[in-house]
Amino acid sequence: MTNDTYNGWTNRDTWAAHLWLTNEEQLYRAMRRVAHLNTFRFETRARGLLDGIGNPDEIDLDNVDWAEVQEAVLE
Repeated sequence: MTNDTYNGWTNRDTWAAHLWLTNEEQLYRAMRRVAHLNTFRFETRARGLLDGIGNPDEIDLDNVDWAEVQEAVLE
């Protein structure tokens, strides 16, 4: 069995999505505002923001554990 975790996250894509969505104050504040919504709406907004900044690191958005990112933003 292989361990595909990355820096304590489910995988690299989840880690990178969280990093880019919280690395700048403006993006972080936007994510905090929508983190209280359901996971589908959070994911939709997060995908839009990542697309808006050019999807850095070529994150596989279908591989991101959006619930994990959402929970981390709420912490």
